[in-house]
Amino acid sequence: RGLGLGRADFYLAEHAVPFFVTAALVMDRPRLRGRILWIFGIAFGLSCLVGWLQFFKVPPAMALAKYYTFKDIDYWDFTSGLRATGLAWHPGILAAQCGFGLGMVASRVFVEKIRARHVLALFFFSGGLVFSQARAAYLVLAIVWPVFLWFLMRSEPKLAGRLVAFGVVFLTAAGLFAQRRLGYALQSSSLQEDP
Repeated sequence: RGLGLGRADFYLAEHAVPFFVTAALVMDRPRLRGRILWIFGIAFGLSCLVGWLQFFKVPPAMALAKYYTFKDIDYWDFTSGLRATGLAWHPGILAAQCGFGLGMVASRVFVEKIRARHVLALFFFSGGLVFSQARAAYLVLAIVWPVFLWFLMRSEPKLAGRLVAFGVVFLTAAGLFAQRRLGYALQSSSLQEDP
């Protein structure tokens, strides 16, 4: 039985299959875990980078999308706003890739001291997820960031405070300067219609 999200139910299941297959592979061969995560990190990071370039309308990245997407990323579903796809055929897949990358990086708060590269990677994958404008995937940000900041606050409260301040400035700037490009995400519609 579906979750009642309409088409989004199908997309959620479709995005989860590769991760279940990978989990089964890692359970069978635990030594492959690190290698598989590196492969995912590099592949999803590259896709996220292309998504960033598409959002800022870098011509080669925009032209690249025409080869593998079935819609114009600058006018998706006849709605204003640019939905980055990265190296995927659909923005929802880029969102899943960025969500996975975000989880990989955020989980480091449990096992090691957070460094600048972790913070940069968190903002990098968060930006890719936002640029996909897959609104249902924004729930990932609403869960991962507060949990990450909560655990970070226990070990490094100053860094957590700076991240919150930077996040507020970043969101305010995005709201002021990127409204046209984020038009798809800012439109009001039901999540049941959000692929």
